[in-house]
Amino acid sequence: MTEEREDVLLIGGTGFIGTELARTFVGDGRKVISIGRHEKSNHPGRVQVLDMYDQEAVQKFLPAAQSVFILTGQNTKNFDPIQELKNLEGIVTVLNDRQPKKVFYLSSVLVYGETSVPAREQDACRPIDQYSQFKLRAEALFKEKLSKDILLGILRVSNVYGNPANRGFIHWLLQAVKEGKEFILNGEGMQERDYIFIDDVVTALVQIEQLLKQSDTINVATGRSYSLNDVIREMSAVAGIQVALTVNHETISEVQRSLVDVSKLHDEYGIVLAHDLRSGLKQTLKSYSLFV
Repeated sequence: MTEEREDVLLIGGTGFIGTELARTFVGDGRKVISIGRHEKSNHPGRVQVLDMYDQEAVQKFLPAAQSVFILTGQNTKNFDPIQELKNLEGIVTVLNDRQPKKVFYLSSVLVYGETSVPAREQDACRPIDQYSQFKLRAEALFKEKLSKDILLGILRVSNVYGNPANRGFIHWLLQAVKEGKEFILNGEGMQERDYIFIDDVVTALVQIEQLLKQSDTINVATGRSYSLNDVIREMSAVAGIQVALTVNHETISEVQRSLVDVSKLHDEYGIVLAHDLRSGLKQTLKSYSLFV
């Protein structure tokens, strides 16, 4: 008997990116199952509750699928890189048994570390912080241990924003505005990041899933970076208010300039993003029910 397979499996698929990715795949008529720790009402597609830290349960219950996206290992205060790598190694073992056609691992553009020119996929990686170092080790794990019969897409994604499910800089800035609180800005606000709107991320991931013909590493970003101060100015312009701000001038141990080359995304995969920072922020404000 042929094993029944879903079209798309989203491991860690009930979070910010996974929910929007599932919504788009389902809208395209794909059979989608999202793996999460808890049931979620109104989640697009089917949700299967599974503790990905329980290796025995993963081996027994992880569904088979044609394409698998791995969205686990988010940067939280309880983040444990050693445990996360062990967890990923167990997932790879199960995937080698299930033999999907394609596996996509969501990494980060911060694996490049400090950049003076836009980083290309083939450039050396010098991650600074613990989380980015973990992401690079995870990439190496997949490249080394995933079956060569499975196509592997390493997707280095920049800073995603777009709705209240996100927990990045733009989210906390908007929360402060919404609650009428002063926003505390770490450092001098000169740290530069590439900010990408969630709809553009999903568009890119869906197209790459269709177009991937050989294992590849791809930057998923806009190709333009903004300082934190730039983002605050753009937010003030879009919202028509002055953000209440305190700069703490503390020295922050993190990447100061993250510049990303997106030539491969555009030229080899034909993906053109629909939002610049201002239009993305306008859409984001609507999702927070602010100034609309």
